[in-house]
Amino acid sequence: MLRHILLGVGCMLAFSLPKEPETVGLKREATFVSRITTEYVYLDREGGEVEGITEGTAFPFKVEKSGKVNKVYLLTAAHNINVKDVERVSRFKIEFFAKKVGKNWVLDSETTFVLKNVTVLKKDVEKDYAILTGTTTHYVCPSRLSTKSPKYMQEVVAVGCAIGIPPAVTEGLVSRESATMSGRWLSSSQVIYGNSGGPVYDKNTGEVIGITTGILFIQDGWTTIPITHLHLFLPISSVEL
Repeated sequence: MLRHILLGVGCMLAFSLPKEPETVGLKREATFVSRITTEYVYLDREGGEVEGITEGTAFPFKVEKSGKVNKVYLLTAAHNINVKDVERVSRFKIEFFAKKVGKNWVLDSETTFVLKNVTVLKKDVEKDYAILTGTTTHYVCPSRLSTKSPKYMQEVVAVGCAIGIPPAVTEGLVSRESATMSGRWLSSSQVIYGNSGGPVYDKNTGEVIGITTGILFIQDGWTTIPITHLHLFLPISSVEL
């Protein structure tokens, strides 16, 4: 009798458990943050050509569908594509890590697809942002952009490809406008090299309020020390789309 009672309770629990909700909003949009690699050629001291790369972050903000092809519009930091003192830029590569598991989207540790036909539509070196476009047959969920300015103590989530790895998520608070970089704001969400160009989301609304552009440093003699929790970002309200 005891065995039957326990099995019956087990069945009741199995049928009463709610299904896992489908990922929507910020959780889904952040999954489509991408890594941008700029391949370039520079000249060495003897005049020979040497290949190099720089890696950063980009994110989609608009998708136009045409049959099976999606035209994707992305934002990134201008310094990700505007590499100084190079002979020429060879190629831009934009990799996504979004993976669907059941009804949900998660970040994978491996590249799941790459955009084709990547071109630069606009770049503003002074404000440090750029707009690119590319095509894919894969589903892409764009991030929603805020029309509001950042606010003191606003809870934020930063997503980016720190040191060139697949996207990682950190969170923090908005502090204030930067005293050293005009037009930039400070956040305590930790970032490092490779995060540049990544979105800064309002944790509550899920909208993008800014684009990561850098961090502050301390110069200690010959050593430059990055302060990863003094995160500089450009407000989306300053971007001309």
